[in-house]
Amino acid sequence: MKAFPEGQQYGLATIGGTCTSEPDFWRPIGSIDRQELDSRFRFLIPDGTTPLLSRLMETPELFSDSTERKKTIFLISDGANTCRVGGVDVCQFASELASKNITINVLTFLSTTLNNTNAFAEYICLAERTGGHILYMDNYHCRLEPLSFDLLKSCQFRVPTLQKSNCWGAHINSLWNIYPVDAY
Repeated sequence: MKAFPEGQQYGLATIGGTCTSEPDFWRPIGSIDRQELDSRFRFLIPDGTTPLLSRLMETPELFSDSTERKKTIFLISDGANTCRVGGVDVCQFASELASKNITINVLTFLSTTLNNTNAFAEYICLAERTGGHILYMDNYHCRLEPLSFDLLKSCQFRVPTLQKSNCWGAHINSLWNIYPVDAY
């Protein structure tokens, strides 16, 4: 938030809840100031399911109709899209948003397991089709990093760094340690 330029206009929409519930917050661009937005971000909590597509389909109403001005959605989510909307595909809808000059940047802390493959595929599609980025919050290692997948790197055998240790005193000559940070 501190990096955003002065005079930037903000809106806020939540995607939590159920497929039929109204969002907790639905404030168009220009109706919320930086301080209130910052306050809302400090108290984000997961809330129910993730009706992602149905909420995203309503987001253009939050912005002006101008296609000349660049607009950005910062999507913060811990869940997979749970509500399907007719035959609409998330990737197809992302292309429609891009045609309205709307970019989606995703911050997710959804666990990177096989169960969430579809969710990450949708996040990637939303970001790539609109020119955005994905940041992944790794809950296990408490770090924020760009989401990327490198098949060669993931298949490499990793040998952790060994370091000579004297933590049990000088009388133990052959003690070596593996530090978990280096093992990942």
